[in-house]
Amino acid sequence: MSYKQRKVDSIAALCGLIWFAFIIDACFTWFFSWTIRYFLSSFFVFFATSILSQNNGLDFSKKRILLFSSIAIWAAIIFFLKFWVVVAIFKFTPFMCIIFWRDSALQKMYVYLRKFILFYAILSVFVEVLVVTGAWRFLPHTTLPPQDYVQEELGLTNYFYGLFVIPAEDLSLSFYRACGPGREGGHFVFYLGFIYFADKALYNKRNIWILICGMLTLSPNFPVILLITEGYHAIKHKEFIKPIMVVLLFVVAMALAFVFAPENIKDEIVRVILERSLENNLMKVEDEGVWVLIDGRAGPYGLQYYESFLRKGTFARLFGSELPDGYYPSDPRFLIMLYGYIGTFVICWCIITFSIKIEFNLFGFVLLSFAALIFIQRAWMFDQLYWETVMLLIIKEKERLSYKV
Repeated sequence: MSYKQRKVDSIAALCGLIWFAFIIDACFTWFFSWTIRYFLSSFFVFFATSILSQNNGLDFSKKRILLFSSIAIWAAIIFFLKFWVVVAIFKFTPFMCIIFWRDSALQKMYVYLRKFILFYAILSVFVEVLVVTGAWRFLPHTTLPPQDYVQEELGLTNYFYGLFVIPAEDLSLSFYRACGPGREGGHFVFYLGFIYFADKALYNKRNIWILICGMLTLSPNFPVILLITEGYHAIKHKEFIKPIMVVLLFVVAMALAFVFAPENIKDEIVRVILERSLENNLMKVEDEGVWVLIDGRAGPYGLQYYESFLRKGTFARLFGSELPDGYYPSDPRFLIMLYGYIGTFVICWCIITFSIKIEFNLFGFVLLSFAALIFIQRAWMFDQLYWETVMLLIIKEKERLSYKV
């Protein structure tokens, strides 16, 4: 590959990362409305696609056309049935362009994405030190209001430090839940998990920063992702002792850190890990089943909205309806309410297509299991198309390495 092609790939990859930062709701984009974010970030992708097209940088293979078609159907539902013209153009079109970028550009974008997540993993550990020592109070910052209904309900105030945010109820905060560039550790943990899996599956490396930061998210999802990743490595390479030791050491380290933590930090950790919904509904599991925990996360308003949606006409159930302002279920019911059964089916097809790349193997199954984990808890994340992007980039990095995983 010539120097010019490598340069074009780097520019395109950087533009793609800027687009990605906007659509994942990174804290430094909170000063823009979502409409402006879609509008501004789209032009970075359009520019990158333009320079790639001028340098034979687009690939119109059959598989890419199939992926494009899946997203195009989804966009058509938005455009023709809901008349969300701006959303259809500036939300879906950038990703539909990225699908056709040549492999080398997508692989370069993965390199930048990995550095982006790793940077925030390291930064989150540094922020933890600032919070535990109390030094965060003395750093210059801007106070931002709650960014969603959940933060409003909890009375959270966001202390913005340029590259990161510390969400706090008041100045008595004693422990920081690693959030990366976002507003919640439960979101950031999935980025850490995907990169950790890719590092282990593709490079056979364990990143200590991701391990530490994953623990600091206080999300039960990280041990699950760690277990799946180590299980994948054990099955693929028939090496069972080392992965088991890694998982055990991780569990022991978490347990010891908790045991020797001050009481106020222990209380805060327990509160965050259990969450309000889990703590309130844990005793109901035996009588009502595990689904009660998911209902608890949805909250009373979300369940009311969904019950109201089910009473609507056939057209609304098939293609979705307008959502009122308020709290929505974060599970797949949100997508059903927004896009209907047909739209949700198209989204699920897209997720499966990107996970297994139409060729089912163990690697694709793990990606699909991670996607299912997100889909059950935070289905709305797939509505922004960034998890489809992450999966596509990881698959392209796998192809670059030509590593039989």
